[in-house]
Amino acid sequence: MKKQVTLLLALIVLHPPAMASVSAALPDGLLIIGFDGENWYPYVSQPLTNSWRKTGTIRNPGSVTYQSDSGRFLFKGSDGRLYEYKGGDNAPKPLQDFDSGSFTQLRAFDDGFLMVELVDGKSSDTRLFALDNDYTRAPVLRQDSAQFHPLRRNNRLYYSHVSCRLECDPLIQEIWVKNLVTGDTRQLTRLNATSYLHSLDRSGRYGFISSNANGFYNLARLDLATGEVVWLTNGRFTDSYPSVADGGALYFLRRTSTGTHLMRLTDAQSDSGMTIDDVEVVPLSDEIEKVRYLEISR
Repeated sequence: MKKQVTLLLALIVLHPPAMASVSAALPDGLLIIGFDGENWYPYVSQPLTNSWRKTGTIRNPGSVTYQSDSGRFLFKGSDGRLYEYKGGDNAPKPLQDFDSGSFTQLRAFDDGFLMVELVDGKSSDTRLFALDNDYTRAPVLRQDSAQFHPLRRNNRLYYSHVSCRLECDPLIQEIWVKNLVTGDTRQLTRLNATSYLHSLDRSGRYGFISSNANGFYNLARLDLATGEVVWLTNGRFTDSYPSVADGGALYFLRRTSTGTHLMRLTDAQSDSGMTIDDVEVVPLSDEIEKVRYLEISR
């Protein structure tokens, strides 16, 4: 009997259950980086036609983010420099003050952009900077160790703080918040794992995180006031970049033995409980063969 159970579990890992597809309209501001068979490009959702718009002038970006209100991309090119691109421009514009290649994890917000700067080009020590819409740089966080995955809503900065770097297995990375007016910081998670927050709901009550606290990277909803964690996915796969849309649907990437898929959880804010049937595959355009990043900007 034990051998039969072991064999069944092995078959499930090698051949995961088929995932249902969803044809619901795409949300506004959904950005992915997709591979068309030759290069990687940003694709932005077009809700009215339920399709994807490819930005062919941005090729093989190292990091990219999209400010949907202004229609502006900020990206790190394959040469390590930082570029701006707006729809209608003939070509991306290099930003002369950012050509060191020591920055990564760009992220747009209403009034500008965030970035991680690697001190001395190394990830063991970092600084977080904000750029306003004129690209004036201002530091927003410098602590001992390293900080990653910056996200800003109004005067609150959310980030992942690495609390264990040397001789630490596994790596410990918890989620923190800093009030940019008072300077106060607060730890939001105590999962003793590698975790990061990737999106916030419109109300600011919940954040959505990816964490390997259960062994594999699964997704959870984090109550930003109480620190309560509610797991939304659980399985032997890697779920990343949880991005919540208006209305509560959660979009994310799932990597399995069959590849990486764009997924949708129908209601990530519900407390009624979810089943495997609530998670659906979101079809991509035929030319997109692979996908490696996801965000929803507002």
